[in-house]
Amino acid sequence: MAEIEAIFDACLLKLETGATIEESLQGYAAEQAEIAPLLQVAAALRSLAVPVPARTEQTRQATRSAFLAAAVAVRDTVPVPGEDALEESLTMLAAGATTDDCAAAFPKQATELRSSLDIVQALQLAAEPAPQRDAAQIARERQAFLAVAREQAREQRKARGLAATLAAWSALFRQPAWRAVAVVFLLLVTFFG
Repeated sequence: MAEIEAIFDACLLKLETGATIEESLQGYAAEQAEIAPLLQVAAALRSLAVPVPARTEQTRQATRSAFLAAAVAVRDTVPVPGEDALEESLTMLAAGATTDDCAAAFPKQATELRSSLDIVQALQLAAEPAPQRDAAQIARERQAFLAVAREQAREQRKARGLAATLAAWSALFRQPAWRAVAVVFLLLVTFFG
């Protein structure tokens, strides 16, 4: 491997002095298949090399300041998860912000937020607001409900009288295990009663 690198370096030196690729490969026939493509790339890159234009000190300072500001902004931004961005955007919408404001606040999730927030706004427009009722109307409806519930409870207590007792005894006689117990109990009550 080191031998090929040394041959490649020697060929590059010949290219720099003005030799062609074929001339620089003379004497290295065994390595020509490996080194020729690399020399072609090196020659192409040299032909593309353009000297860097001279810049004034002001331009350099302005470019440096802009670069440092961008680097600080990238460093200081903590990535916000998509769910948190959506929650904060919904809070912003409730406070009166627009979809564009929310997208600007979270530029990395802007495309996802726009579609989600558009759906949320469409649902809000489609939903009808609940009718407003005053406290007196709510109190009247609550009292009416409680009165109906009390009346139903009274009716259930009245129905539990004699008919409920007889129904319970007849239910005992329907079950075979309790039928024998009920007959013995009735005999005991009638004889020792």
